[in-house]
Amino acid sequence: MVCPLPVDPALSHLSSDVPIEIHPTTDLVDIEKGDADVAVRFAHHAPNAHFCERLMDDEWFPVAAPGYLERIGASAGHEAFRQASLLAHTRQPWQPWLEKAGLTTQAARRTMTFSDTGFMLDAALRLQGIALGRRSLVHDLLRTGALVRVSEISLHCEQSYYLLATERAAIAPHGRTVIRWIQALCAGSQVQA
Repeated sequence: MVCPLPVDPALSHLSSDVPIEIHPTTDLVDIEKGDADVAVRFAHHAPNAHFCERLMDDEWFPVAAPGYLERIGASAGHEAFRQASLLAHTRQPWQPWLEKAGLTTQAARRTMTFSDTGFMLDAALRLQGIALGRRSLVHDLLRTGALVRVSEISLHCEQSYYLLATERAAIAPHGRTVIRWIQALCAGSQVQA
């Protein structure tokens, strides 16, 4: 899986003579076959590539829009889970987090499950429930206050982010510039939420 990166206006200033195409996809691209020059993969193990660097690990924790917590009459903390709708991702169900937090939920708990992280976070932003979000993907939303952490308890993510590049991209000046840009983005998202 290739992890989508936030589009940074600084990227457009990297080079005016090299076209850059950002293609977020869940398809498994093969950079050695020319599917991409540089890729970020979210994987259990280091992928096979000429250049492969582990960028960062991640964690899952519950987040919600402040307006949603206000609507259900709960502040951040365990009491919010008594009446909240839970927004889940197909790769990370709620049950492991609930067990770690020592919480039980009713079998009839309203849960919406998404296969796309963007849709899940959009639902949280639209006051539809508490989402189990990944730190790397909610970092900016927490920083701006659009979402808040509902609990300090987190689950370590089984996958890590890996940066892959072809031999040509790893040695070319423009390729190295894009690689450094991705490394800087990931270093910025490792700030604890």
